[in-house]
Amino acid sequence: MALTKLNFSGQGSIIGSLPSGAVIQTAEGTKTVNNGSTSSRTFIDMLNLSVSITPTFANSKFKIMLQTNHQMQYSTRYTFMTVFRDIDGTETDISGTTTLSNTSFSGSYVNYSNGINTMTAVSHYIDTPNTTSTIIYKPRIRVSYGYVFYGYNNMLSSIQVEEIKG
Repeated sequence: MALTKLNFSGQGSIIGSLPSGAVIQTAEGTKTVNNGSTSSRTFIDMLNLSVSITPTFANSKFKIMLQTNHQMQYSTRYTFMTVFRDIDGTETDISGTTTLSNTSFSGSYVNYSNGINTMTAVSHYIDTPNTTSTIIYKPRIRVSYGYVFYGYNNMLSSIQVEEIKG
């Protein structure tokens, strides 16, 4: 995107003068403690990992960036992750991965020893909720078989969101 010079007199807000595609605000949630695990084959919240943001404009887009660290048993076939959007108690899967055959998962094995796979997964999403109400983005996780441990040995995970002017 080309740089745009803004004529700002020092009073009021320049947000309305920003061009479409400009990042208006960011928010982050980080999980540092409270290890969790699941053998669930349906999506569950990743404990203590979420982020909330209140949109400046109803037509804004949101870029959600999820980075998780977890360990899987050697017998765990697949770990699936998704992100849900919560607006006033109404939840929506923004990644479209709630069917058993889809996954938003991308990552790489970084260690394999003693039957445990240590994994870092990174996923990015674009959301267009069309609201000015506070939004809570919540990562969820499930497995196809076996167990997954997240926050294991205090491995950091984070979720970041950027509001992008529409």
